[in-house]
Amino acid sequence: IKTFKDGSYIESTTLENSGASLRSTVHKKTGHKTNTYRNRSGRIIWSVTVKGSYTFTGKTSICTNASVSVSCRRKGWKISNSFSQKSGSAASAFASVKKYMDGKCIKTISRTVKLTCSKNGKLS
Repeated sequence: IKTFKDGSYIESTTLENSGASLRSTVHKKTGHKTNTYRNRSGRIIWSVTVKGSYTFTGKTSICTNASVSVSCRRKGWKISNSFSQKSGSAASAFASVKKYMDGKCIKTISRTVKLTCSKNGKLS
C-alpha cells in the first residue's frame, strides 16, 4: 500500500485463473493485477488493471498478451493516458489520471502495474 500526504492511498490485488495444459510440459495461465486509488475515507476514486496471458514450462515463462483497463468512479477525475505492454515474462500497464476543479488540473497521479509469471506459473 502506498499512502499519500492527504491520507489517500493505493492498494494492490492479484487474481489468477486456473491454467490449461497445451502439452504435458507447456502450461497456460491468465491473471490480472489491480491498483486501486482510494480517498482517506476508503472510497474508490479510480483503478488501473493489467491483464496478462502466459505460457510456462517449469524452465521458462513468457507473457503472450497484455491489456490495460482504467476506471474512474468520482466526478472531476479523468484518464489522461493509458497503455499496456509485454516483455519477457511480464505484462505491464501504465495509467495517468488527473483531478480537475473549476476546469483546472489540480492533481496528476501516474501508476505502472506489473504482473509477472514465474517459470512455475506463480503470478506476482
